[in-house]
Amino acid sequence: MKFLHIIFPILKRSVCLCLFILPYWGFAQSYYVIKGQIYDKTDKLTLPQAHVLLTDENGVGAVADVNGNYIISLQKPEAKLTFRFLGYDELIQTIKFEKGETTKILNIGLQPHLTQLGAVQIQGNRYKTDTKTAIQTMEVLGLEDLNRTNATTLDRALDNVAGLAIVDNEPQMRGGSGYSSGMGSRVMLLLDEMPILRADAGRPSWNLIPMEDVSQIEILKGASSVLFGSAAINGAINVRSAYAKNEPETKIQIFTGIYSRTKDKSICGWSQGAPLTYGANLSHSRKIKKKLDFTLGVSFESNDGYRGGDTVPDPNRKVEHQETRVRANVGTQYRINDRWTVSLNANFMYSDNKMYNFWFNADKGLYHAFPNTLSNFNDLVFFIDPHVKYIHPKGGIHTLDNRFMYSNNKVTNIPNQDAYSRTVYNAYQYRKTFKKAGDLSLSAGASNQYAYSFGEVFSGDMTNFGRGQHSADNFAIFAKLEKQFLKQKNLGIELGGRWELCMVDRWSENKPVFQLGLNYEIVKSHTFFRASLGQGYRAATIGEKFITTQVGLYGFYPNLDLKSERSLSVEAGIKQLFKAGAVEGFVDVAGFHQVYNNYIEFFMGPWNTNAVNTIEQFGFKFFNTGRATISGAEATLALQADIAKILEIQFQGNYTYSLPLCREPDFSYTTIRKGKPDEYNYTYMNSAAKTKGYILKYRIQHMAKLDLNLTFVKKFTIGFGVQYLSAMQNVDKMFISYDKKAPNAPAYLALLELPFEGTYNFMEENKNGSWVFDLRLSVNFPHLSIALITNNLLNKTYSLRPMCIEAPRLTTLQITYRFIDIDPLSWFKRNRADVSQL
Repeated sequence: MKFLHIIFPILKRSVCLCLFILPYWGFAQSYYVIKGQIYDKTDKLTLPQAHVLLTDENGVGAVADVNGNYIISLQKPEAKLTFRFLGYDELIQTIKFEKGETTKILNIGLQPHLTQLGAVQIQGNRYKTDTKTAIQTMEVLGLEDLNRTNATTLDRALDNVAGLAIVDNEPQMRGGSGYSSGMGSRVMLLLDEMPILRADAGRPSWNLIPMEDVSQIEILKGASSVLFGSAAINGAINVRSAYAKNEPETKIQIFTGIYSRTKDKSICGWSQGAPLTYGANLSHSRKIKKKLDFTLGVSFESNDGYRGGDTVPDPNRKVEHQETRVRANVGTQYRINDRWTVSLNANFMYSDNKMYNFWFNADKGLYHAFPNTLSNFNDLVFFIDPHVKYIHPKGGIHTLDNRFMYSNNKVTNIPNQDAYSRTVYNAYQYRKTFKKAGDLSLSAGASNQYAYSFGEVFSGDMTNFGRGQHSADNFAIFAKLEKQFLKQKNLGIELGGRWELCMVDRWSENKPVFQLGLNYEIVKSHTFFRASLGQGYRAATIGEKFITTQVGLYGFYPNLDLKSERSLSVEAGIKQLFKAGAVEGFVDVAGFHQVYNNYIEFFMGPWNTNAVNTIEQFGFKFFNTGRATISGAEATLALQADIAKILEIQFQGNYTYSLPLCREPDFSYTTIRKGKPDEYNYTYMNSAAKTKGYILKYRIQHMAKLDLNLTFVKKFTIGFGVQYLSAMQNVDKMFISYDKKAPNAPAYLALLELPFEGTYNFMEENKNGSWVFDLRLSVNFPHLSIALITNNLLNKTYSLRPMCIEAPRLTTLQITYRFIDIDPLSWFKRNRADVSQL
């Protein structure tokens, strides 16, 4: 009897399986087949891996292939089908076959969920990009958002993201990090869910992202270490590459811009003429014989910049050319069959650019560099990405993603700053939804990132600015479970975990991190509650540990004893979707709190005790500063309306407040001249310019952003942008102590030439923060669009961090032409005579 209890369930499942597959083998005499393609109803893009379910059969159904094609077999001539795809409204269709009919072609267009405001929703490998059902705050920037801002680099595209500020090329997410000279980002930057930070320095390469071939950008806020590892302790920015559509498409874009002179002509970076920025982008995508997707992008940009050299005053001053950049990228995807897909992508960039470390002074030298601090970089970077994807007949998806990245960074005018790096990234992942477990979804896998760095800037020896060779390796295994509960499936719970092993040279450490979150929808109200609790972990980068260089009078010094950061992040939020007549939108409010241990901060002080000259002792260094917390709240209102097909309105406004606090103000993070009579312990209390309230340094606590677009008769658009960024309340104390114009400044400072001159007065005069306005005008035809974009409309002189001035007004003319459903080569041949007469 026991044998029968064991064998009977097996036989039962085997019989059911045979009954299901018999129609495909042709042995059954009566069967019905439905097939077709599932696509986005708005823009006709196909929806890969969409689900088709037999509504009355408890989840039995099929999964569409990578082109949205599906096929499903029925035993009866009548059935009810449910079509589903993440981020789209569910669609139910009743199908009935006529007598003698055995096959039906049924193409289905799905409607995006209420008020996604232009963002295409895509199922990511490691997380959902459906912003309303996520367990932590997300924002998605669609293609329309990117096109209207002429964003030629990624950082320019992120201006309107709530709670995010790009301070001197560094991303600050909700006050989670301060100024660190481009080392050790706490926000992970990814391209197609693979890291694209420089692995040795942890620095974002904004200009490496091919903006001409981007489909959308996803911003994940809060601790994301479970999903993306060490550098995502404060959030992640993922850029998704564009893919070929059903019809060939070619886009040509040219632009040119001009900087305006500052209101105070005496501080302007140039005396005659006006600096320009100009460039061109070309992108092409197409499907070749239905199996091969091909994309190609080429970009060129030249930017004169707005800052002069290191000589002030100079009656014939000229700007120092900021950047010349050439970039090319190619993407291919080949569908071997319905199960196997392989792809190969590549990106190449060469850039000649300058980095300003400190202004000359805060008086007449705001738009000039302090002597010997202007670094000229020649940057050569390329990466190659091979991918393999396999869809198992039973629904599991296997992916293998790889990236090899090469970086050669040379500084031509200052010694001891060159750096070379090689990075290899590999990640395997398995995803599956288990129907028998109530649609339990599993994502699991392993990843490894190995980096080798060789260069003078990371020698790690203060007494010998020589060459440094270092390697870093991060290996991780991760898993995430997702499941919908309750009768209406309106409660989603996610549990994720990651174990990471970090190694830098001979140092190694392993840490587990976990995340738990939920999202609850009040049925039929379009109200979504979310809450998450997540751990974060970040190991210090090669750059933070070993940086050793000299810029002007100041050094950047190593700290081989840096410990890893750990954090605990809590967030709760509510999103309310609404629709009233022609107006639809959402309101989103969230509160967050992060606790950090072994927090890493960037400090200026007399770290080079071997220097004879007192001034040359000073420089910058990373230290662990104990415990810190960042708390705050964020609110967003977004809406859109289409009024009688005459006026389209798009509006988004957001406000973020953060309270970053040092929780151990008396913690000694270092001691100089240890054991000597003049031994000195450095703490927050004696190294910060302002200690009242224990606010962490280099933080923007208040951010408000508004963006309004008005489109008339679908052709003419006027766009307005407003940003308010509060002033940094706290900086290194030495910026004020060595300012010869500060109150009670020592008399001997008058004899010294320092970049801190006037810093105190500048901060006091700008203590109320900065309002920055933008204006956009455009006219759109079926294939042609012309736009005039003005950034910093009122030409305000402002700074986000002391000793680094932001750009004056920049006015840009952008012209974009699109060939749709046209082969450019065939078009050129047909119109060769007309073209030759131009």
